[in-house]
Amino acid sequence: MRRLLLLIIGLPLLLIALGGLLAWLLVDQQRLVSLAATQLEQRTGAVLEVHGDSSLRLFPELALALGDAELTLPGESPTRVRAETLSLAAKLLPLLQGRAEIDSLSIRQARVFLPPQPGKTAGEPLLINSFQARDINLAGEPTPISLDLTVPGDEPLTLTLEGRLLTAAGLENLQLQDLQAIVREASGEPRVTLENGSGEFQLADMRATLRAERLQIQQHPLTTVILQLRLRAGGDLRIDSLTGDLHQGQLATQGSIWIGETANRYALEGKLSGLSLEALLQAMELEAGLQGKGDLQWQLRAEGAETDELLQSLSGTVELDSDALTLRDIGVEGMLCQVVAQVNQEALSTAFPADTELRPLHATLHFADGQMRLDPLRGSLEHIELRGDGRLALLSGDLRAELRARLSEGLGETDRACRINPRLAAIDWPVKCRGQLGTSPKDWCRVDAESILADLARNELEGKARKEAGRLLQRLLGGDREEAPATPE
Repeated sequence: MRRLLLLIIGLPLLLIALGGLLAWLLVDQQRLVSLAATQLEQRTGAVLEVHGDSSLRLFPELALALGDAELTLPGESPTRVRAETLSLAAKLLPLLQGRAEIDSLSIRQARVFLPPQPGKTAGEPLLINSFQARDINLAGEPTPISLDLTVPGDEPLTLTLEGRLLTAAGLENLQLQDLQAIVREASGEPRVTLENGSGEFQLADMRATLRAERLQIQQHPLTTVILQLRLRAGGDLRIDSLTGDLHQGQLATQGSIWIGETANRYALEGKLSGLSLEALLQAMELEAGLQGKGDLQWQLRAEGAETDELLQSLSGTVELDSDALTLRDIGVEGMLCQVVAQVNQEALSTAFPADTELRPLHATLHFADGQMRLDPLRGSLEHIELRGDGRLALLSGDLRAELRARLSEGLGETDRACRINPRLAAIDWPVKCRGQLGTSPKDWCRVDAESILADLARNELEGKARKEAGRLLQRLLGGDREEAPATPE
């Protein structure tokens, strides 16, 4: 009976006290905003300013919506976030106990102003379409988050991200778990996809380390990825290190990406060891007919907002080395032997391979003015040494190259009609290639037989001239006199 009386008497008193507290909250919203700002700064170091109106929602949780709210994140060069709407939700029970504990944070239609480079104006701000964080805590438990962000420009990109955030040391040190992210182009096509990632972020100096099972960059999939980044003033994104497995090879690269108002600048250097060239070309949707593994090393720079601008401005070098590389549908040995047989005035009786196996191969690619210049190219077949150079127009895909072959006498072992004598071994045998990337390479190359026959004729004339000059010299020196008959005893 006593408990019943206490309940009957206490319940109305509790409702009156709760009603009074809620009435105070409704009347004194400015004080509540000030309290929320104080709690946010104590927890994260971020400074909150409200330039617009505010509203309060009581159920299902106490939520404060702030119009035209601005967050300034901690750090030497602070980043500002100004949102049309910023909502903070607090748990009722701690509030009734005199503690304001923020449970969730929601941001919609916000602009992110990154600090500019010294002496330069700030770039166009990033756009946060929406950001949501729930179950915010200081107990080391992860907080589910979601983000939808737009990077402006002539070709704007949209980032959508989901994961779990740990804020053990406030906003200055963040950790991400179970990270899934997609960067999409304006058309909606994915440009970058990250799966099963984790990360660590230090907002004071804008550093980040990302790890992921898979990072898909357009058609190129990286696995076992570790990426270390720094965002410097003015939108200069420094890639301290990017490692992973790419097209059966091991990638290690570094560089920087400068994000400007009208164009971006890229500078990258690195290497890719054990690369499958066939997998690389398939991913690029190029029918270039290469099989084998190789090592790439590069130092490249480019500037532009669109793909054509980047290709036109691309500069630097790429080195390719391969222990064994196959040119599919280009039978260099058969083409050369066919011309040798014509010189020997005989017919081939052997079927030569349709492909060319180079062991080894080295090529240096120079990029400038929208062109890729190949110089030099060195490769070896069993009885043939190849040297060459050429050019590729990056925008049109138009290829022009010339290989020069030196033949050894062992080539005749493949077919008697292809036997090599000293005069055939002394000349360069030109193989001219003309083609278009994206077409079948089997029709790209041919042996320049006319040039070979002209070289042979010239060498023959030069040989005869040297022989005649030698005879003339002998006569001038008296070496051509007939030997006197012996005097009889």
